[in-house]
Amino acid sequence: MPAKICNESIVGVFSHKCNLLIPHTRLKTHANQFAQVANNDVLKDYIVNFLCTRDQSDNKNEITLIDFTFGDGNSTKAILENLEKVKIICLDRDAEAFEKAKKLAERDPRVIPVHGKFSDLPNVLKSMNYLFNSIDGIIIDVGISNTQMSSKRGFTPEVDSVLDMRMDSTGITGYQVLNAIDEVSLARVLKTYGEEKRAKKIARAIIETRYTFKKLEKTEDLNELVAVVVGTNVRIDPYRQTREHIAQKVYNGLRRFVNNELNELNYAMVIAEKYLKPHGIVVTQCHSIVEDKIVKRHLTGNVIENCANDLALKFINHNLSVDTEEMIDLTASPWSMLEKSIASDSNVKLRVAMKN
Repeated sequence: MPAKICNESIVGVFSHKCNLLIPHTRLKTHANQFAQVANNDVLKDYIVNFLCTRDQSDNKNEITLIDFTFGDGNSTKAILENLEKVKIICLDRDAEAFEKAKKLAERDPRVIPVHGKFSDLPNVLKSMNYLFNSIDGIIIDVGISNTQMSSKRGFTPEVDSVLDMRMDSTGITGYQVLNAIDEVSLARVLKTYGEEKRAKKIARAIIETRYTFKKLEKTEDLNELVAVVVGTNVRIDPYRQTREHIAQKVYNGLRRFVNNELNELNYAMVIAEKYLKPHGIVVTQCHSIVEDKIVKRHLTGNVIENCANDLALKFINHNLSVDTEEMIDLTASPWSMLEKSIASDSNVKLRVAMKN
């Protein structure tokens, strides 16, 4: 039976942290379309090589894995094709993705669909009698799925729709944020969560438009405003040879903020550390520097009170001097890095680590 968790409404709507960068398919060059396929193949290879080859020598014990981001089900299907004795807990906060997981579970009893956020998972695992150190492997593919990108929920500037931006049906919408947030906070959201260099300029234009002309309700309204502010419709990266809509980073920042994505990712890394068995494997794929920074700092032990440190260790205090023993304790990590892949022509970063 699928487990369903009621999502709680977002509290403190102007205090989350969030980011992601996936250019829309229509704006990509042929080279970048190939790169996207290549990145998906790399993720599949990592899953097969690091998760689907464990405990196959005796072929006695059933392996328990968690797909934190079921999405379109590609990662889960790769596991099912390569492992016979496996149980996969498929988590997703999106109702459409959850329905896909339920349909897959009807065809394959090895799949356990769960509807909820990363932060809901401890209660789910407790209800299933899973304790700490009981999971063999975890997959975390951060971002939005192809289905979400093409949906009419305002995830991308390429699809005409209302600025909803929610992955589930609870909490604030992107439209509500744009029509309630102050200029300073909006600029911080666009800069921190969306990596938008013109964050202050765009934020001011949004606030002035809101009070002078009209409220921003649809994607076409936001697209037109950002294009006027920046002076073009397309952003071109000369180094990666990629093209994306000029408002894409604004959408990324707002979406991460609305869905509290970075805090949820931080929570996911804590859950992975607590629930994986010793020598358990975590496979992560991130589509932005902001997301990968959280993953990397958890894996390298740069964590303060279960949260990824905002600063790299080398920037914390230039005047601080510690002995070797203190340095080992400071940089101690429960993880051992096994593999990483950082694409030169995109922001996709894949990492594989083993719990010590």
